[in-house]
Amino acid sequence: MQLTDDDRKLIGEWITSKCGAMRCFCCGNNRWDLIPIGGMWIGFNTRTTRFHYADGIAVVYIACVSCGHVVPFSAGMIGLKPDPPPPAAVPGDPAAARTPSTATPATTNPEDTP
Repeated sequence: MQLTDDDRKLIGEWITSKCGAMRCFCCGNNRWDLIPIGGMWIGFNTRTTRFHYADGIAVVYIACVSCGHVVPFSAGMIGLKPDPPPPAAVPGDPAAARTPSTATPATTNPEDTP
């Protein structure tokens, strides 16, 4: 998900309206920067208690300018319309090799499948 200037403005306004002068949970600082990676899909397998990055919810990140603590926010809750998640790469799947993707390939863990 590429963030436009309007997206960045929306994120800043939303966080200010919902969180006010949010303080860092680690150092107490109240200055934050939007991490410019756009967004990422994060999922969590409750059975294996592992995170995976091929499906889940789209998030945007802010980082404390003092200590670097990173906080994710749901892109959908903010009002952004994220792109769909990239397909999960399955080792040995010839179809995955033929599918062009501009996203970084996701890795899968056999323990993450239901």
